[in-house]
Amino acid sequence: MIAEILKKPDAHFRWLKTGSIWTGSILLAVILNIALFSLMPRLIQSNHQQTQAFDKIQTVNFIRIKPKEIPPKPREKKKEPEKKTPEKQNIVRTATSPPKPSFKKPDLPFELNPRLPVGAIQLPAPDIQSISLEGPDLKDFYEVGEIDSPLTPVVQMHPIYPMMAKRQGTEGWVKVRFLVTETGRVEKISVLDAQPQNIFDHAVIQCVNAWRFKPGTVEGIPVNVWAETVIRFELE
Repeated sequence: MIAEILKKPDAHFRWLKTGSIWTGSILLAVILNIALFSLMPRLIQSNHQQTQAFDKIQTVNFIRIKPKEIPPKPREKKKEPEKKTPEKQNIVRTATSPPKPSFKKPDLPFELNPRLPVGAIQLPAPDIQSISLEGPDLKDFYEVGEIDSPLTPVVQMHPIYPMMAKRQGTEGWVKVRFLVTETGRVEKISVLDAQPQNIFDHAVIQCVNAWRFKPGTVEGIPVNVWAETVIRFELE
């Protein structure tokens, strides 16, 4: 193999070059390791000395002391000048009675009758009438003529014309009687008369039941009032 290398000078040069590189790198590594091993003890000693130096440092605690609060000086009150009270004078008042008026008797052209009674004359007073403050005695039901004012309708709907009567061209009327309560509602509806019979009764009862009135009053008090009306059914 060496003979082959000697035969080729370029290969010999390459082999020397690579061998020198490896030897140089190995020597450099050895030198660096020796230097590091020699420096390690010194670095450890310097760090130990620094820690000892830090241990010798004494710690100082700072405590903040609050300053003493100086109380404010009290204000001097101004002395008010003493008010001089006026001296009471001993005043002696003597009670004097008012002078009595003197009346002169009038000179009359005639003589007084001595038989007339002397003193105030009491006149007879009329008998005092007792008035009761309680409300009037109200009845359970009233007629329209007995209340203070006529019934005023508030809601008054028209009845619905029955379809059968409308198709047949039937006309008529219904007379009803109903009670308007003290609240204005309608109750106790009854048919008094109708023409023709049993044709418009149901429509009238449904219509009147939905009516509302301003309740009638007796001396300002709402009362129950009976009312009557006639409802007519006419085709246009």
